[in-house]
Amino acid sequence: KRTDIEINVCWCRYTRMFGNGMLNSPIGSKGMTVSECSNPIEKKSAKKIKQAAEKGDVKAQIAQGLMYEQGRNVKHDNVTAFKLFEMAANSGDAEAQSAFGAKYWREGNRKEALRWYERAADQGYTEALCELGDNYRRADDGKEAMKWYKRAADLGNARAIRSIGWQYQHGYNGIKQSDADSVKWYK
Repeated sequence: KRTDIEINVCWCRYTRMFGNGMLNSPIGSKGMTVSECSNPIEKKSAKKIKQAAEKGDVKAQIAQGLMYEQGRNVKHDNVTAFKLFEMAANSGDAEAQSAFGAKYWREGNRKEALRWYERAADQGYTEALCELGDNYRRADDGKEAMKWYKRAADLGNARAIRSIGWQYQHGYNGIKQSDADSVKWYK
């Protein structure tokens, strides 16, 4: 029988080794973060992730989706990866919705990516708020980017705070350059 801490360790091992946008987010009921893990994934861990995913563990579904997407300890299968991401996202979990948005982004479907990021952002998931900010910044819409970054910053997200400081420092995409505002956000 799998315990929460076992699946957390599996998830940590996987995401630490292969990465995604959730490297410092709390996972599972124990609140462990991926950055606390350092061991590479083993076949045993992949098996535990699969078992947990089959039982409906959302974090395990995301991890298994990444495994299939990247062909790590399983045969590369983008269709199965997509189904796992979709199943996790449809559970209503904000982190899973953000991961599904990232999957769409990697597939080149920007419209669907933004839709899923917005679903996660509506739940206050700060990484999704930052992803929206990043995407609008890349699209040269600094004001819209700042809107999303400020929502995440209001929730204490350090990445958003740095992004706001950077926008002011460089006067990027329609944001007026301001050393004073930049310093304020960097502090």
